[in-house]
Amino acid sequence: MGLAKTIEEKIITPVKLECDDLSVEDVVEGRRFHDEVALFGFHDMAPEIMVKNGSAYGIPYRSLVSRGVNNLLVAGRLITTAHKAHQSTRNVASCMAQGQAVGTAAALCRKYGVTPRMLDADMLRETLIKDGVYLGG
Repeated sequence: MGLAKTIEEKIITPVKLECDDLSVEDVVEGRRFHDEVALFGFHDMAPEIMVKNGSAYGIPYRSLVSRGVNNLLVAGRLITTAHKAHQSTRNVASCMAQGQAVGTAAALCRKYGVTPRMLDADMLRETLIKDGVYLGG
């Protein structure tokens, strides 16, 4: 029972991911980032909360990389702890864009033998653009 309990505790113990949080201010102000790998411009609480000037905000690669767990990339609900920001990043279209970025990052990490933290964000962005992802002009 001792070993089984230890394994069970490890499986169900939540891990604090500690990614760089995307804030509601980032969303509302339509902030853009040097390492952004996706763009999104909708908020579930519109018209109360909207992206400024009808623009889009960037989703930075660093918000998809866990600081607390090695070799872990995250997408969707896990990229922010700010509830009002989460009400935008959890949207299906936003999650799909994040998923493409995370999947591409994982493939590049495997190809070049690096961890997600070591992956060059510019190379990831170039690959995403080559694959047809729109990252603004």
